[in-house]
Amino acid sequence: MREVQEIEIGKIGEPIFQRLAIDKDKLEELKRDIQKNGLIYQITITKDGKIVDGYLRFLAYKELGIKKIPVQVLDIDEKQGLITGFRADIHRQELSDYDTARVLKILNEGYGLSYDEIATKIQKSKAWISQHLAIFKDETIEKAVREGKITVYQARELQKLPQEVKKEVIKEVSKKTVLETAKITAEKKKELKIRAEIEAKEQQIQELEKRISEAKKLPREIESLKRRMEERLLEVKTIDFKVRTKENKEIQGLIKELSIVETEYYPLLKRQEEVKQEIERLQKEAQSIKVDTKTLSELTKEQTKILNEIAKVTEQIKELQKRKATLLEQSRKIAEAIKSIQRDEKVKKEKERQIERLQKEKESIAKKIEKYKEKYADIINNYKARKKEVERFTRTLEQRKAILEEIAQLKAKIKEYQAIINNVKQYEAKLERLKGEKKELEKQLKAISS
Repeated sequence: MREVQEIEIGKIGEPIFQRLAIDKDKLEELKRDIQKNGLIYQITITKDGKIVDGYLRFLAYKELGIKKIPVQVLDIDEKQGLITGFRADIHRQELSDYDTARVLKILNEGYGLSYDEIATKIQKSKAWISQHLAIFKDETIEKAVREGKITVYQARELQKLPQEVKKEVIKEVSKKTVLETAKITAEKKKELKIRAEIEAKEQQIQELEKRISEAKKLPREIESLKRRMEERLLEVKTIDFKVRTKENKEIQGLIKELSIVETEYYPLLKRQEEVKQEIERLQKEAQSIKVDTKTLSELTKEQTKILNEIAKVTEQIKELQKRKATLLEQSRKIAEAIKSIQRDEKVKKEKERQIERLQKEKESIAKKIEKYKEKYADIINNYKARKKEVERFTRTLEQRKAILEEIAQLKAKIKEYQAIINNVKQYEAKLERLKGEKKELEKQLKAISS
């Protein structure tokens, strides 16, 4: 048993949990009871003076002007103090629904306790905890519980409603019981459902009325589409007649000849110019290579002479060693010079072979060009004009294709409109049915509202 002691009220601090709502009636009743019988239960505080349990008794003493109050000091931390005081407040039902939810939120989010752990410590069910914490999921509901307009149990029913009607229903159920709230909520949900169905029926009715109205205009639209289709068919026939004429048959031949000129003749002209430029380049390179045949012959003779002399002086190696080394060096240099001249001569010959090959290609191209000039002289000389003729003919064919596509679209449109006209009776029957259903829903709504 912990020791009870009296402490001056001024030395006692704030409660561990600061309530937002104080029940004034309970406070006044407690004050009268204390004046008559004294304080039956002491308050409990922590070592640092924070109130764990008995905040309402503390306020009653303070307002009565009593200087000292019986207390029991507990050696516990703030978390345990909150749980201890909360358990006592729940038992005496001293906290508002909102303050109760606030403490649960602190235990869950502030101290990280699970619903199971909280339930064990305060001896309440997980469902009870969940029900209180659910108010924080909706600002409108939270505000109403905080202001005391509804209870947590009413909040559970109101959370089933759409957001836009919650404020209206909160005003209606304030001061009502949970059962009354459940009934009002159910009626409101039914009313909203019926209104939504009426609105959906109205939209369907308007859509059907629009379809029927448009369907009645369709016969004239179909006639207009048929006239347009006949006009376009006439245009196709005119184009077909032009395509079959002798003039356009000649254009078909012209198209073929133009294709040959563009794919064969003009590329040959281009290749002719490229060959000409390549020949000029190779000729310049060949001219720059100077093969000194005279020097080559002289050097060869000189080398032979030196080799003969080397053979002679071999017998006199000791006396002519220096001479031999000198002559060998001269022979090496002459051999390198011969190789260089031979390389240049080989390159020059290769250039000359390339020039010869390109000259032949040039002559062949020139002959082909002359043949094309002779065969397609008219097209080559009047290329731009002939090109325009072909382009004009091609555009005519493209126009024909576009007209045929439009005719196909017109046929599809006529078919679609005819199907709509055939369905008018079905639309009218459906319209009457929807109007009847809407009227019945309006009766139900009127019955609920009254």
